[in-house]
Amino acid sequence: MRDGDVAPSRRAELMTMLEDLGPEGLLPPPAMPKEKWLTDKQEGTFKLKEDMARSLLTTRSYSDVVTLRSAGMLPEGSYFAYLLNTRRVTKVTSEGKRVSYSTLVVVGNGKGTAGVGMGKDIVAGTALHKATVDARKNLHYIDRFDDRTLWHAIDDRYAKTKVVFRMRRPSSGTRCSWVVWKLLSAFGITDCSVKIHGSRNPTTVSYAVVNALRRMSSAQAVADRRGLRVLDMDPSQIRYPGYDGVNPNRP
Repeated sequence: MRDGDVAPSRRAELMTMLEDLGPEGLLPPPAMPKEKWLTDKQEGTFKLKEDMARSLLTTRSYSDVVTLRSAGMLPEGSYFAYLLNTRRVTKVTSEGKRVSYSTLVVVGNGKGTAGVGMGKDIVAGTALHKATVDARKNLHYIDRFDDRTLWHAIDDRYAKTKVVFRMRRPSSGTRCSWVVWKLLSAFGITDCSVKIHGSRNPTTVSYAVVNALRRMSSAQAVADRRGLRVLDMDPSQIRYPGYDGVNPNRP
């Protein structure tokens, strides 16, 4: 490059940059370090899966969660997983029958945060691991009334499934199916009843429940949308989707 090809001001700027970088500034960048489990796939991959499995406990029933909490293995507020459904799928190919597994898992902390994930593999354990990782990537936070229940009644549809949420009196518990109970337990929601209409496929029901809870609006969200304070709103004029005029949360 000749001196006449570069403007004097630009040349002065480039010379200043070279002085700031020093002699190492023109050297090629160093090679990126490789992770240990990438250099040794046979041993590192299994170690990676074992570490992720230890960081998240998967249980099949509520009694297992109670046992883990009493033993001190599951601290309060930590994330846990519920196995919602497992399917064994057989595909007939030209080479014969090929068996695979599809697993549905919900991951939550019981404090308003949870997510649903699905994993598929020819090995049941690997499918469970993929579903758990997918659920951890799709976590959603739900604002709860009094940190325990719904803000209002909900009627929502997803595909061919309709879910109907209704509030119940405090300390009355949850009334719903087993799959829905695991989802609500992962979110930490109690004192409500859930009725399912239409398709009761566990996968469709799970996504329908999560979508319905994500559309729930708190009192603060309604006040912000109207440009008012919560104290300025009249409870008799508040109309939520599915609101029937009765607030069972009142003593």
